[in-house]
Amino acid sequence: MILVSNKEMEIKRLKNSTWKPLKCKEDARVYIRKIFLMELMLKNGRDDVVSKRAKTYFKSVDSNMDIFVTSDEIYHFLRQKHDEKSTDISKSFRQKIACIDAMIDQVDKNKDYKLDQTEFTDLLKPELVPFSKGCLLSGIHYSDGESMLRECNTCVCRDGKMECSAHDCSKITEGKDNSLPSNYQKNILKMIKELLAKTTKQ
Repeated sequence: MILVSNKEMEIKRLKNSTWKPLKCKEDARVYIRKIFLMELMLKNGRDDVVSKRAKTYFKSVDSNMDIFVTSDEIYHFLRQKHDEKSTDISKSFRQKIACIDAMIDQVDKNKDYKLDQTEFTDLLKPELVPFSKGCLLSGIHYSDGESMLRECNTCVCRDGKMECSAHDCSKITEGKDNSLPSNYQKNILKMIKELLAKTTKQ
């Protein structure tokens, strides 16, 4: 993944040109978190109660026991509970991982893309309010989940960042894009320049 920064925001790109950014709107992130909380059998309550339960649930999600919880571990925890039969390369998998990543980002204080015990506990607190961020690009505001075209790439606003595909726009076939002159047009321009040069000399 390549991070490209400008004055307004970061644009994430993937090296794989066939990749298309997935939309993960706020309601989808809220739904994923609710399902996760339900599976952990958490209800609205005081923080000290949540903290006590969180230690137990943290261990149940931290499958590799490295004292951190990742989006992949949360996904597989949910998959195990629901006995899903989808494969890891399916769109469903990538969509859920994208939403879980967004959910983790809300409490990931050091931005290392994984949660320690404290961050995990914050994620479980009933009073946690899901954030909603729009994106600003070239002076234009895009709402969460909204898509747009940037040259030959598709971009989607997610969590305040615009995620774009990574097609090489310079490789667009000449003549198919009106903004690029065809070889025929180039030859005509060359002939005109030569005629103008001869006329000037005369």
